[in-house]
Amino acid sequence: MKNQTNKIDLVQSVLKHKDILNTSSQQADFVLQPLNYGCFLSACPGSGKTHSVSLKFAYEINNWISKASGIAVLSFTNNAADEIKKRANYYLEEKSVGYPHFVGTIDSWIHAYIFHPFAKEVTGFIGQNNDYTHKLIQEGNHGPWIKNYSYKSVSILDYTFDKNDELLPTNDKIRIDNNAYTINTLLERKLKFAKDGFVTYSDIEYWTYKVLQKRIDILHLIAQRFPFIIIDECQDLSEIQLEIFELLKQAGVSIHLVGDLDQSIYEFRNVFPENVRGKIITWGLRELELSTNYRSVQQICDVITKLSKKTTNNWY
Repeated sequence: MKNQTNKIDLVQSVLKHKDILNTSSQQADFVLQPLNYGCFLSACPGSGKTHSVSLKFAYEINNWISKASGIAVLSFTNNAADEIKKRANYYLEEKSVGYPHFVGTIDSWIHAYIFHPFAKEVTGFIGQNNDYTHKLIQEGNHGPWIKNYSYKSVSILDYTFDKNDELLPTNDKIRIDNNAYTINTLLERKLKFAKDGFVTYSDIEYWTYKVLQKRIDILHLIAQRFPFIIIDECQDLSEIQLEIFELLKQAGVSIHLVGDLDQSIYEFRNVFPENVRGKIITWGLRELELSTNYRSVQQICDVITKLSKKTTNNWY
């Protein structure tokens, strides 16, 4: 009990907010985890995950010195990001979340800091009237001009490519002949599509990866701008997103993952929680846990935790 009190006192000595006293020892462990050493916070539903992320964000901002680099806190929905920002501001009181830090969705961060500023370096888009912004084409678009980029019955919107330039259909219903000529033709069409200034949501992640892979100078620029990244709901990271963060990790970025690997909701986006588990291991992340459920009967959460550990052990 004394050790728990000391941890919470340490947090409160920085933020000086009365509600810090409601923080648990496990939550304090995450808040006090050094930013330089990445971790994975396993948080079951109702365990105070958002509170923990918000509190850590506020704690680090309160100690922040640099005016040129900041922390990026990323989630999958605007509502989740807004809640983290709101709570962090609540704990900061005299300060507030703002530049040089970022809190928002993974998509908005990728679009704003990597894809839109730098995609032309790899797509070859020459722009129009000094505007190099690629036009985002919704994957349900059926405009007749789309046929100019299609091949046989395969629409340019039906597929993208992974980090190795291997064909990646955008949903399970799409059937594409898996032969070399077809794959090469579809790759050529996709390259022309981007060179003409067009992309889909799926293409943006592909081109973002290519920017960081091919332009080491840009990779290190982003790593210097955001040397620390906290990713909420990490179980929903897609394979290409994981590879984007892999490159940033190799460039020196410290990454903290937060989530529940048994709660993935994006199966249609080529999301496989076992891939996240693989990164946790290869990145050498320290594993922390929020095991107390404040919304459900604790016995239920204990059973889920035991089942999760058995499932995790079966992955490797």
